[in-house]
Amino acid sequence: LPRMRVLVVDDDAVNRQAMMMLLEREGHDVVAVENGLDAIQRIGDHDATFDAVVTDLHMSRLGGRALYEQVVDRRPQLARRFVFVTGDQAREDTRRFLESCGQPSVTKPYELDDLLSAIGTAVRQA
Repeated sequence: LPRMRVLVVDDDAVNRQAMMMLLEREGHDVVAVENGLDAIQRIGDHDATFDAVVTDLHMSRLGGRALYEQVVDRRPQLARRFVFVTGDQAREDTRRFLESCGQPSVTKPYELDDLLSAIGTAVRQA
């Protein structure tokens, strides 16, 4: 992947830090926040500086799905560059959402190559 600016959104500090370190080690510029509300503030209405958004699907304060739905309305171009990380793809509502939005996802625990591949897919389809 080319060097990108990636927004990482995860309410679990250990997961957030690990994802940030892995992506930085691959040469990417990473901004990490702990929930969807913080992500909305970072994205802003006119900020086009993120090449990809990697978000946990389920978080206590504005989860990944709600974040995605807000970004679809405000910044549809950025919404096409979302990657979802989840530990519960077995739940029917999770599967339905992931299928309907068409964005790539990775299941926890994931391999770095799977995450990078998902980011590459999201960026290419945008």
